[in-house]
Amino acid sequence: MRYGDTAVAGIGLVGVLFFSSTAHAQQPFDATHCFVGTGSQLFRSDDAVIGHFEHKGIYRSNHENKLLDGFAIQCMGIAVTVKQKRSMRGACKILDPKGDMIGLEIEDTKLGTGTATVVGGTGAWKGVTGGGDWLVHTPSRPLADGAFQSCLRYHGTLTVPK
Repeated sequence: MRYGDTAVAGIGLVGVLFFSSTAHAQQPFDATHCFVGTGSQLFRSDDAVIGHFEHKGIYRSNHENKLLDGFAIQCMGIAVTVKQKRSMRGACKILDPKGDMIGLEIEDTKLGTGTATVVGGTGAWKGVTGGGDWLVHTPSRPLADGAFQSCLRYHGTLTVPK
């Protein structure tokens, strides 16, 4: 068995042990989500800009329960700025090491902050509810035109029925 296989097996075992004993309870999470993505403008005028984005990344847990640690994430959405007022809406999927997913609806509440609400789950996450707030804390200069990368902090609670 290679090192990577051992790590994946270990993560899977921890997930099974964690969720077999606590899956029915509300679980807090606090994770850093770092990502890289691309975007482009669909429309531009003197008063308005409409664009879309897609980014992919990974979660690292900041909480002792390690909920979401090592989970992958992919998000897509649209951002609209009208007379210098920006809004953003989108959706994400969170992928656990076994391939089960959580779906999120995301919205910014002001530039760099927002909410994410669970819309559903598959496999071990079937029936999941919850969500939380996010805050961009590490914006950085783009590596290339149309690209971006950043990290944000996402915290809240998830509840998974037995």
